[in-house]
Amino acid sequence: LLLLNLMDKNNKIFMTLEELSKEFDYPKTTLSSNFSDLKKRDFLQRVKNGEYMINPSISYSGSKMDRRKLLDEYNSLKVKIDNVKKKTREEGL
Repeated sequence: LLLLNLMDKNNKIFMTLEELSKEFDYPKTTLSSNFSDLKKRDFLQRVKNGEYMINPSISYSGSKMDRRKLLDEYNSLKVKIDNVKKKTREEGL
């Protein structure tokens, strides 16, 4: 719930784990582990360092058209991440 309060109108949070750790007064290592779980559960995705996107299917306020755009963006992030993981596995073989 705390993360939802930090997201902007595009479902993005612009804070590093270090900043979030200070904001919530929570150990960074535990927060990192929690974020990994949230990514696995499809609650959020990491866009880049210091930028996360909450799944618009879970929380969103705005027009249906804007929500659709955000869902498309979120899903393209998931595809990108899946492709990187697949390539990493193939290179490891």
